[in-house]
Amino acid sequence: EVWAIPIMLRIALVENLARLSRAVVISMRAEKAGDRWAERLVLAAQDDSSALPELLASIDAETRDVPAAFFVRLTQRLGELETGGEAVNAWLERRLSAEGIVLESAAADAQQEQAANQVSISNAITSIRLLDALDWREFFEGVSIAEAILRKDPAQTYAVMDFASRDRYRHSLEVIARRSTDSEIAVAEKVVALANEALSIDASDDVRGHVGWWLMGDGRLRLEPLVGYRRQKREALYRGPLANHALFYWGAFSVFVAGLLALMALYGLAEGSDMAQVLALVLLAVIPLSEVALVLVNRLSAFVFPPRILPKLDSRLPVDDAHRTLVVVPALFSSAPATQAVIDTMEIAYLANRDLNVGYALLGDLRPSSEPGRPDDGLITEAAVRGISQLNERYEVEHGVRPFHLLVRARKLNESENLWMGWERKRGALLELVREMRGATDTTFSTKLGEQAFRHSCAFVITLDADTVLPRDGARKLISAIAHPLNRARWRPGEQRVTSGYGLIQPRVGMTLPGSKRSRFASLYSGPTGIDPYAGAVSDTYQD
Repeated sequence: EVWAIPIMLRIALVENLARLSRAVVISMRAEKAGDRWAERLVLAAQDDSSALPELLASIDAETRDVPAAFFVRLTQRLGELETGGEAVNAWLERRLSAEGIVLESAAADAQQEQAANQVSISNAITSIRLLDALDWREFFEGVSIAEAILRKDPAQTYAVMDFASRDRYRHSLEVIARRSTDSEIAVAEKVVALANEALSIDASDDVRGHVGWWLMGDGRLRLEPLVGYRRQKREALYRGPLANHALFYWGAFSVFVAGLLALMALYGLAEGSDMAQVLALVLLAVIPLSEVALVLVNRLSAFVFPPRILPKLDSRLPVDDAHRTLVVVPALFSSAPATQAVIDTMEIAYLANRDLNVGYALLGDLRPSSEPGRPDDGLITEAAVRGISQLNERYEVEHGVRPFHLLVRARKLNESENLWMGWERKRGALLELVREMRGATDTTFSTKLGEQAFRHSCAFVITLDADTVLPRDGARKLISAIAHPLNRARWRPGEQRVTSGYGLIQPRVGMTLPGSKRSRFASLYSGPTGIDPYAGAVSDTYQD
């Protein structure tokens, strides 16, 4: 009902515009009719004044219930009439008397109405523009009672979420209330009470202590019986036969493969092949047909289980100390100019994503070599140290912190390739980075630059390729997604498996307009270039 207020105001303004427009059109038509009849009367008076009575009778017949504007306009145009003026004036006096119109006041009223309509139409259009400019989201959240209750979230997360996530919570509350015995306000109060109860049991449980766990997470199964929720058939299907995602995925895959192989076998038998030939044909077709089945099951899974938009914190707020993040660019140092190019790209990412709790690290490996060292290793490392140091000196003045870091690894012998290189290449660099951030001292980093205390206090790592551009405020958007309590990775002590939330999230990668036109291959994979690629949820069926 609160959301209907701006729509209702717009409808009222449009209806008012329609009423004013009708009045203007009626007045214009009356004036045009006055002009038309005045011209006919003048012509009749000049050609044959004896035809005036018949013409006046026609006017009487065709101008019943006309507005006063007709007579005002007719009188103004007939002021120059000479021949036959007595008869016309007598007719006018009779009609004005019959209509109860005083000509002087009618002319003044017509002018006043025209001016009033002009001002009213102008005000209505200006009001429509004002309604479009107002932030109705702020108005809604200021007057909604359910919103005020949800903002009492014991985990104090709801108030710092972005609007889209709060809106999803409210829609979930609306759906639950619509199919239960309680109102939205009563359901919201029960949700807050359940969250308070969960925090009273475990003060560190900011998942069950968050209202979103009861509205959008597993807690909804416990909430529904308490409010008398009536499940839909679709919900019963998803919570029953479709609840086991792995069984659905591999079961559908097996059915598709078996069906395609059966068709292949029937084709062989129809062509007159013996059983040995049919068996050989089926065995040869297993791999290609399984690829076809995989495409089909992925398409079916994406249709049955559409991607969901993750709830997020408000990315407009500065990054919290507890969510401190290190943006890492793993790169292969092939030469001093190439190293400087990577540093320049990292500087652009910093300028687009400035925050006191977001640092930037260049994670470098030297080129593989047949020897532990190369003559140009010192020059390349020196170029990297000089570039990072210059960036820190340049931007330390603004915030008093040195946001850039450098970590260069020493080579280790790779016996399988008989080369000296960074251990496990990029994967190994990231693994060693995480170990270094957790305080390990036995890593292969031979050169370190930057505040070690900052790296040790980071909760998240954003990994970029050397040629990847981090969009403006992209770091905050990523952090706001994975830092949300429902998305934070949770695991039991002693286990290495994440039981809820996400240990890793991967954003959608978008192409720039110039990049999408570099080749036909790039245009095929660039997607809707020029349109916001983050407007919808995307997912990888297999990983999901």
